[in-house]
Amino acid sequence: MQLTQTMAPLNNMTVVTKGPLNINSRTRAPRERVIQAVWVADLEPGTIYIEHCNWLDFRRYELPEPIYINLVRDPVERMISWFYYVRSGYRNAIVHRRFPNTTMKSEKWFKKSYNECVRSGDPECQYVPGSVKDTDGNYKRQSLFYCGHNRECLPFDSPHAIQLAKRNVERDYAVVGSWEDTNITLAVLEAYIPRFFRGARHVFDLHSNSIRNRNRNNRKPRVDPDVREMMSSLNVRDLNNTRKAQMELVFFNRVPKVGSQTFMELLRRLSERNNFQFHRDAVQKVETIRLAEDQQQEMAEVISELPEPSVFIKHVCFTNFTKFNLPKPIYLNVVRDPVERVISWFYYVRAPWYFVERKAAFPDLPLPHPAWLKKDFETCVTSGDQECTYTQGVTVEGIGDHRRQSLFFCGHDYECTPFNTVGALEKAKFAVEQQYAVVGVLEDLNTTLSVLEKYVPRFFEGVRDIYATSAEYLTKINKNNFKPPVSESVKDIVRRNFTNEIEFYQFCRQRLHKQYLAAHLPQRIITDSAHPPGIVGN
Repeated sequence: MQLTQTMAPLNNMTVVTKGPLNINSRTRAPRERVIQAVWVADLEPGTIYIEHCNWLDFRRYELPEPIYINLVRDPVERMISWFYYVRSGYRNAIVHRRFPNTTMKSEKWFKKSYNECVRSGDPECQYVPGSVKDTDGNYKRQSLFYCGHNRECLPFDSPHAIQLAKRNVERDYAVVGSWEDTNITLAVLEAYIPRFFRGARHVFDLHSNSIRNRNRNNRKPRVDPDVREMMSSLNVRDLNNTRKAQMELVFFNRVPKVGSQTFMELLRRLSERNNFQFHRDAVQKVETIRLAEDQQQEMAEVISELPEPSVFIKHVCFTNFTKFNLPKPIYLNVVRDPVERVISWFYYVRAPWYFVERKAAFPDLPLPHPAWLKKDFETCVTSGDQECTYTQGVTVEGIGDHRRQSLFFCGHDYECTPFNTVGALEKAKFAVEQQYAVVGVLEDLNTTLSVLEKYVPRFFEGVRDIYATSAEYLTKINKNNFKPPVSESVKDIVRRNFTNEIEFYQFCRQRLHKQYLAAHLPQRIITDSAHPPGIVGN
């Protein structure tokens, strides 16, 4: 806008930025469209009219068509820009000068970060395909400015709305520039619309500082790459591996110490509610999670023969059923902060009731040495005790503490066994993306239950209700009251050796939140038009 205003006297043109309607909504009612179209048609030749509103069909009113132009921007960068723009002091000063009765947002809202907004599933940062209303007027539908005013243009990221927008761009727009390609945009405007944009590049070069800095937000903080990636790939179908299953059977190859006992109890109760069979592996004297290929096949065949619908639960690495020409089940699992998990395991195997249960099941098991039972995690770490030394690349420790959370997703191959390696990490991530319907996160239990209910409804319908009515009991399952607190300084020492395990955990957590966002949970929404207009548009 500032560029055209600067060029106005040079090219003998007039720039108009206020139209006949004093309204916030860029989508006009039928009568408002007529008023605006007639008003624009009456403007003097040589006028540039700039306003935030959707494409307007002048042909419909038998009026002469103007020269349509507009700009686009990378949609993710645009949303980030808007998020911090509406929190800027100068923007709010302008809004309150124009709308003095507007209610001020809370201090908490102004301090909100985009990174946390996206990762936490905050409704303000949910961009749900097909939604027609938003929690905030964030103008996420860039295509709406080109699609028009009809209701079919409203669903966010709708293929139909996109096609309508593309049709209008191809048929009606002289130029749609890109501010990421400023030089090309200005060159095209000069060549295609010389009456108005003759000398645009020269004027821009002379006044580039003032033009570029207009509305520039120097207080916009950095947005993390993983958050940008999350916003670029929210598609329910791509995130829904349940559709790939070839039988109505859930295989929960549970990771130890991630709250899996609670999830087992939930599944047992759900089996009665949702009419499916519940199966779990028998308690083993020695838990073997990596199996030879013939053992994998035998296990897969046994599971495949269960009546449908069923759930089968076992501590075991990811097993590819299709490798043995067997139908693919619905894979589920849960993860936990890897450092918290090894601490939990450390004290779990030292809990008195653990040995009572084990001794009752296997009377010939020897009792551990008292010195081992009295060991505490902090001393174990700081003294360099082998039990608490987590060395990258090591394949066998002889400790059996299940420190490799990623191993349950990587699989049975030997290349999955080296601790905290990139190769095992990438293979585990690939399995999660391609095979698992849901990988829940213990620290995000409510999100996990919501996603399970949405993506695996045959088995998890009503899971949140069941949990809500029995939360006090369920949260105490396997709770270890003998576990003392561990200092953050000691946890930090351990974290240094869990870099790839932590990355895998964060990867699973991000995927869970992407599923949550894509599934449109929760639906707390208000209309776009309840907010002042944005900064990009026709």
